[in-house]
Amino acid sequence: MENVFSEKAKEKQKEAGGAVRQISDKAVIDTKKELANVAKVSHDTIAKVKVIQAKATEEVKEKLSSGNLSINEANM
Repeated sequence: MENVFSEKAKEKQKEAGGAVRQISDKAVIDTKKELANVAKVSHDTIAKVKVIQAKATEEVKEKLSSGNLSINEANM
């Protein structure tokens, strides 16, 4: 899902002329906020999940999937 919002942001960036901030009449797309909004969690939770995906063991990921461990517990 994150990649959908990321692609929208990249398209908007190209339309504006590149990575440098340009004056535009279009609304800014904040990928983390958009993703958090869809998932109905905070942007901090999204950041925690990304860390867990990158660094957690398979055992921790399995506990998360089964509901035996919370994102906050796994992120400690």
